[in-house]
Amino acid sequence: MKNATLGRYHGKAVIILSINKYWGEALVRYVHPSLPLFPKNRFKISLNLLKEF
Repeated sequence: MKNATLGRYHGKAVIILSINKYWGEALVRYVHPSLPLFPKNRFKISLNLLKEF
């Protein structure tokens, strides 16, 4: 992945795949996932919980 936008979620680095400002959420995945908890390691989080890296 050439141009990745990074952020922090609960103290771990995440790659921001897309942002939906209308719903106030972002589709992200962990940079180094410890366990495959989600399909393809992608999940949606609130923009309020996403921190700048």
